[in-house]
Amino acid sequence: MARRRLSESTGFDAGGVLLVASAGGHLSELIRLRRRLLAEEPVTFVVPDTDQSRTLLRDEQVVHVPLVLPREWRATAALTRPARRLIRELQPSSVISTGASPAMPFLTVAATMGVPAHYVESLTRLDEPSLTGRLMSRVPGVTCHSPHADRGWSGWRAISSPVDDYDVVRRPDPALRKVVVTLGTMRDFGFRALLERLVEILPAHTEVVWQTGVTDTDGLGIDAEPWVPVARLRDAMREADLVIGHAGCGTALDALDAGCVPILVPRRAARNEHVDDHQVEIARWLNGRGLAVGRDVEQLGLDDLFEAAGHVSAPRGGAAERPTLAVG
Repeated sequence: MARRRLSESTGFDAGGVLLVASAGGHLSELIRLRRRLLAEEPVTFVVPDTDQSRTLLRDEQVVHVPLVLPREWRATAALTRPARRLIRELQPSSVISTGASPAMPFLTVAATMGVPAHYVESLTRLDEPSLTGRLMSRVPGVTCHSPHADRGWSGWRAISSPVDDYDVVRRPDPALRKVVVTLGTMRDFGFRALLERLVEILPAHTEVVWQTGVTDTDGLGIDAEPWVPVARLRDAMREADLVIGHAGCGTALDALDAGCVPILVPRRAARNEHVDDHQVEIARWLNGRGLAVGRDVEQLGLDDLFEAAGHVSAPRGGAAERPTLAVG
């Protein structure tokens, strides 16, 4: 795998597709989009340098961008000039982004340079686009796609959803021997309310991997790990009876990949757990499709844990006809 920083000349061959995303769920969705729709295309990823990106993209060509937190507008704008230099150097056939912060400078620059530019909205945004999506939809030359475009998103194109690839079946005699609790990779919002609730209801004998991010865990009496390496976390999910997490897209998809139907608990803006309440939407939607058990933290009980542990996910057999992404 070749890696370069945004300020360096890459030395990569020209052409191919430039795939751009922030860390966490955005990168998880981008990798799955590439796997489903762009398997035959040569690609270069443009992502932050994180444990997640180094693990999941170890065999790919990668250009690292600075990690920019949501709504850090000055840092986002600072990516414009190096984005222009990189696009000139690589001359990609198209630029595709699943958000968040790097999407705006890279897609805007691509569109102004006449390079086909595509924004793919996160699976978690059901009722309306994210702020990045709303901005991108106003940029001439950027084509916007969403798995939920059929919900009345004017001007947006439909694209297949990664959750279409899973089936769920019941598992007899569910148990809670091993559980993974993950709060994702967010670096600016904690989620202590979920940890406090789980300490109350998880059986004492349960072996738990606690991936807690920036959440304060003082006084909870748990063996917390702020950042569990991606490879080890995925191995733990495959061995677990249950995965419990915040209602992030990356968490949901990783759990389904591991054969688990996850418990998804949405963060709430009123508790300063996120910038808005979009996680409520995805938790309810996946719950309605039987691909997760979605519960608010106040409602979560032991019965919910056994309900989720009583199901397993598996890849769906056969390829259905679904809307795809034309990258040209």
